[in-house]
Amino acid sequence: MQNKIFRLLWVNCLLLPGILSPAQIPRLTIPVGHSDDITTVAFSPDGQYVLTASLDRTAKLWNRQGQELVTFSKHAGYIFDAAFSPDGQYVVTASDDATAILWTREGQPLQTCQNHLGWVRCVAFSPDGQHFVTGGTDGMAFMWDLRGRLIQALPAYSAPYHGLAYSHDGQYILSAVGPLLVLLDNKGQLVKQVTQDSQSIRAVAFSPDGQLIAAGTEGGRLMLWSRPGDKLWDVPAHSKMIASVDFSPEGGQILSSSLDGTINVWSQDGQLIHTISQEPSFNEAVFSPDGTALLSGGPDTAAHLWTLEGERLQSFQGYAHSVLSVAFSPDGKAFVTGNDDGAARLWLPALGQMKVMAGNNGPVSGLGYSSNGQYLLTTGEGGQAVLRQRNGEAILSIETPDASLGAAALSPDGQTILTGDEEGNIILWDQEGQARKRIEGDGNYITCLEYAPDGQAFLSTNSDNQPRLWSADGDPLAVFPGHELDIFSAAFSSDGNLVATGDWGNLLKVWNRQGEELLESSVFKDAVNDIAFTPDGFYLLAASEDRNTYLIDRRQGLINRGFFGHTSGVTSLSLSPQGRFLLTGSRDKTARIWDFYTGVELATLISLGEEDWVVTTSSGLFDASPEALKQLYYVLGLEVIDLEQLKERYYEPGLLPRLLGLQEGLIRDVDALGAIELYPKVKVRIEGDQLFVELEERKGGLGKVSLFINQKEVLEDGNPNRLASLKVDLAGFEKYLLKGKANEITIRAYNAEGWLKSQPYTLSYRPVNSKGKEKGEEAGFVPSFQPERDPHLFVLSIGTADYNGERLDLKYPDKDAADMYEALSSAGAALFSSENIHAFLLSTDTRAAQAVSTRENIRTQFLNIAREARPEDVFILYLSGHGLTYGSSEKAQFYYLTKDIASEDLSDPTIRTNYAISTEEFTQWLTDIPAQKQVMILDACNSGKVVESLLSASRSLNSSQIRALDRMQGRTGVFVLSGSAADKVSYEASRYGQGLLTFSLLQGMSGLALREGQYIDIMSLFQYSRDKVPELAEAIGGIQTPMLAFPLGGESFDIGLVNSQVEIPVAQVKPLFVRNTLQEINAFDDVLNLGRHLENYLQEITARGANASLIYVDVPEYKGAYSIKGLYELKKGKVSLRAKVFQGREPLGDMEVKGTVEQLDKLVEQLLEQALEIINS
Repeated sequence: MQNKIFRLLWVNCLLLPGILSPAQIPRLTIPVGHSDDITTVAFSPDGQYVLTASLDRTAKLWNRQGQELVTFSKHAGYIFDAAFSPDGQYVVTASDDATAILWTREGQPLQTCQNHLGWVRCVAFSPDGQHFVTGGTDGMAFMWDLRGRLIQALPAYSAPYHGLAYSHDGQYILSAVGPLLVLLDNKGQLVKQVTQDSQSIRAVAFSPDGQLIAAGTEGGRLMLWSRPGDKLWDVPAHSKMIASVDFSPEGGQILSSSLDGTINVWSQDGQLIHTISQEPSFNEAVFSPDGTALLSGGPDTAAHLWTLEGERLQSFQGYAHSVLSVAFSPDGKAFVTGNDDGAARLWLPALGQMKVMAGNNGPVSGLGYSSNGQYLLTTGEGGQAVLRQRNGEAILSIETPDASLGAAALSPDGQTILTGDEEGNIILWDQEGQARKRIEGDGNYITCLEYAPDGQAFLSTNSDNQPRLWSADGDPLAVFPGHELDIFSAAFSSDGNLVATGDWGNLLKVWNRQGEELLESSVFKDAVNDIAFTPDGFYLLAASEDRNTYLIDRRQGLINRGFFGHTSGVTSLSLSPQGRFLLTGSRDKTARIWDFYTGVELATLISLGEEDWVVTTSSGLFDASPEALKQLYYVLGLEVIDLEQLKERYYEPGLLPRLLGLQEGLIRDVDALGAIELYPKVKVRIEGDQLFVELEERKGGLGKVSLFINQKEVLEDGNPNRLASLKVDLAGFEKYLLKGKANEITIRAYNAEGWLKSQPYTLSYRPVNSKGKEKGEEAGFVPSFQPERDPHLFVLSIGTADYNGERLDLKYPDKDAADMYEALSSAGAALFSSENIHAFLLSTDTRAAQAVSTRENIRTQFLNIAREARPEDVFILYLSGHGLTYGSSEKAQFYYLTKDIASEDLSDPTIRTNYAISTEEFTQWLTDIPAQKQVMILDACNSGKVVESLLSASRSLNSSQIRALDRMQGRTGVFVLSGSAADKVSYEASRYGQGLLTFSLLQGMSGLALREGQYIDIMSLFQYSRDKVPELAEAIGGIQTPMLAFPLGGESFDIGLVNSQVEIPVAQVKPLFVRNTLQEINAFDDVLNLGRHLENYLQEITARGANASLIYVDVPEYKGAYSIKGLYELKKGKVSLRAKVFQGREPLGDMEVKGTVEQLDKLVEQLLEQALEIINS
């Protein structure tokens, strides 16, 4: 006994250095899932976790809720089997790379077992957890200890091992070897061997008591044997191979899963009890440890949990897509990924957008731009090549008429499309879809087509493995000696004089155009999937199935640099036009951007679902689309932590454009995710009106406890004394409670530092009266929900255009606020009725002191609304004016500047306190308003700084602003839509005479974003605005992507109804003028200051605001703006002026006016009148 204890302690000590780490760090987890078929599934002994293994060379651990927790990634080949240790702390995996690997449950590899000569096909743990056995296709099986030492070789056979199982008492080992059923003792000695007919046994299992053996064959037969070797029954259970068998925990039922697409559950006497069907088949299935459910996997990328009757309870799957092709646009400002879901995705980093391009039937395996970037070709494995405009819109779809499409290419000028099919035919198509030439094939499948950079020749490869060079017209030029294996990739050097080819093995070759081989390199461990020359031609980039990308010296064939990080085969690569960035795509469902010169990974890009995306960096920073944010979470050990816990630290909106140098702004310097100290464990219960909270302290200590009612924070800290148990009287929060209806009461507990909080603990609560009955309950009758009054709509519309002094003054906020006030009031009255509308307008365009947008007036209106509003009401807050952030990046506050402020400098705390409103204050004010349905709209100008050049104008909220508003949204449960102009000029250069966000909202309310043609649905309206604003901003040369945030789990609602009696004030597009140039023809100078007269006149018109017929901004140029340039002659007090009106640098028309020096104002009026006639003609 002492020796056994000593041996266990010794083994554990050996494992501890690999298991323990100084501190655990959380991992941002994206639901990527498997990228290839699941081969096996297993439950942890306690039933809380699910293990899946896949042909994608990884295994994954999931919790029972379907959340991906750990990825086991080290194998170089397919994983065919995986198993938990009996205590659930370890995992062992078996792979066709001839190894088995022992891991901690958290994914750390401990030992690699290498003794097999072929695929390791099956694995099983001993019941005492001290050993495991592996069986392979080499006919050998081995017993290993937890140090990875070989303990015993089991009997070897000429047939492959397909299954292994221990009896539950650990006394026997059962194996399926070809047609043999082999029983061994726990030392590996033969006890019994039963020979079947020619059908191979593919799965075996022991009953819990060890007395029965179930076996399934490749022909679909299910057999039950006694342990001594007597066959009890044999049934034709399935029409195809049985992939797995399992006994229920009590032993009374037997499960069999098959490639025929069924799982059958049998009684112990061979009677069929249940059948579960799934197309096309099942790879493996097991009972849950409690016997109440079944877990199945394969042959797709998802595993499923079922009831015994066949109802699907949970799925274990990801939502990302393998990346099969990538391409940078020629200007380097965009890139495209081709995915296995049949879509190509156009990434526009500067706009923060990803556009989905449909139309390819099947995975998009090929991409190519024309040299000017005007055209894009996407090639699908389903047989279609689609020619698109640079914005992704399809122009032409080509399907090969006789056979499936093998490859396609776009000529550099974009005028010709090449297609090659499985018969070896190559067709040259024009942009009208007409076949210009057909090159008859020889029956060998076309694998690659590649144009030379000058477009004068192209290269084809096919399944005879001989590259062929053709003229642009399809005439043969050369045939290369070729490869022995299929060619997967080909590329020209930038001067077109060299050709590189890579094959299915690991061979890379370089040729001259005459077909002479210059280099042969085999430095890779697997297939060469894609290749490209560097612009100087001295190096080659090669993407390999061995998970890596390499920079190869073209002359010596040696690796110069590697790009390491993908966890599955690298399918494609693209070098940015300037040569600074390398883009790679992989079957691991990621695209990655690398610093080409250092090999450092800059960003990982993942597309989720159809339209969503995530960008991450190795430092822990991330950005994501709004819907993708809802799917992300952190994992610490095996505990899931909500994204919002660490989001404030590492969420970096606009991350990708700054990484690529497409937008200005520093990227936060953050440490890699560090160790964190967890919040306490929480237990909650409600008795009567009392909420009881019990806290169990962990390393993070005790912090505040926040109370939420119906997703609104109503008590920030209910535990000021940091007690382990506390009580909260819910009766004190009556104004937040819905009458006669269940309310959600939620508690979140923080660690002592106050930045990490627990998962929400939610209970249902109905208010009770003094007699212990629900309020409103009489004689046992609980009425259905009847609010005390109908819902009311509260609107507070705030605009600030006139600040203290002229530095910050703006033109549009007062008008924008008035327009939103009018639109929301009018549409709201149609829905809620006029007597239930409470709308308030605060602006600087008023003489009424109480209606001016001062800080005190704003605060007063919030207090008034808080007193009047009820939980069933709707509250809308609209803000227009200056907004900016102040404070450290993680805790920065967004401030709305009120009318009495004179500068954007917020360093003085007195200024911040008296003349600005922070998100923290807005949070408190919004929280005090009981209305559960709340909306905040912010159309802001970032600063008062006037800039001369707007070539790089950005009109998006900066990352600090977004984080500040996001914090507020998370605590108030408010729907937030916010947009921001980078500066005063870009804000006021709007052709619509108002902020773009406001214009888009009014446009949507006028009819373009109405539900059922009349209802203003808040989600639909906000999503319309989010999509529309970037289009409007692009038209004026800026970038603006609004932030859109919905409460987690919050449902949309209507805020108004638009009918014939409701008018929405939508602005009309106005011409935009910039500085003009007028000179006297002889003096070469504007001796009469005629240009100044014209400028004053333009400014006078612009000052009319909404009634202005045009807009003037005092800058030298602006995208799409108009200007007047002319010469005048001054003779004896008379002025003769000849001028042209320009849009940008394009002249639109000539003008001529005459006058006298005493009538210069009249002269410029006539000049502008002619200019507007030309513009409007």
